[in-house]
Amino acid sequence: MKPRMRCVRRAILVAISSGALVVAAAGVLRPVPGFAATDPCSPLFTVDETNDFDTYTAGEGVITGPLPAQLDILSGDMKLTSDGQTLLVLFTLADLGTSTIPLPTGSGEDDYRFVWTNSAHPGLNGSTTYFALAAVEPDGSVIYSDGQAITVATTTRFEPLNVDTGSFGTGPNGVVEIDVPLTNINAPSGTLLTSTTGETDIRNGTALTGLLTIEDGPEPGSDFLVGQTCATTAVPEAPVTSALVIGGAVAVALAALLPRHRRRVTSR
Repeated sequence: MKPRMRCVRRAILVAISSGALVVAAAGVLRPVPGFAATDPCSPLFTVDETNDFDTYTAGEGVITGPLPAQLDILSGDMKLTSDGQTLLVLFTLADLGTSTIPLPTGSGEDDYRFVWTNSAHPGLNGSTTYFALAAVEPDGSVIYSDGQAITVATTTRFEPLNVDTGSFGTGPNGVVEIDVPLTNINAPSGTLLTSTTGETDIRNGTALTGLLTIEDGPEPGSDFLVGQTCATTAVPEAPVTSALVIGGAVAVALAALLPRHRRRVTSR
């Protein structure tokens, strides 16, 4: 019996291994080896009412009232272009209206800033904090850029280093997109971007020089693995397929053993 049982165990192991390959082929995540898996099919972060700052007082003016819909973040995400060269940084807002103007009363500039950490590839002055920014100016124009957060003593400033392209959506669930070349942010394929978060700011009083006040923002969200993809294969089919593979192979293996056992019992 021992040699036969070893054969059955081997057959079962082969079946399980085959099933695992089916699951991997039909699964959602295709991670780069060596990094923890993240979920590429969901936003990196979402914002709910507990995160909203609906009133504030700033040094260069007082602006109170409900949170402006164009600054109300619903979620934030990252994706790669099909050629794998550019990071698409995405904000979804409650309602971007039909135009970038007028800005909320008292604002000299609306900022949409996405921030993350790239510990593996420090940049300017050794900083590992990078950002992408869409800034709406009083005339309605939008400036897209990326850069790094530089800390000197106890002061941190966001230093724009590159001018980017992007797009500014309209209406409910409107999307603000900043297109950041990976070479700008030292993020080749396989780089893990952590502590992803974002914020909307109002620059009080004067564009470029007024003090910024955070309007909305979440706690740090999920990590983003540069190169990860969201598979299009129907996920519910994977467990069924793998179960059939495992079940069929196990049945064949057991069938080879059980008839011999029955013949021995009858011969007695």
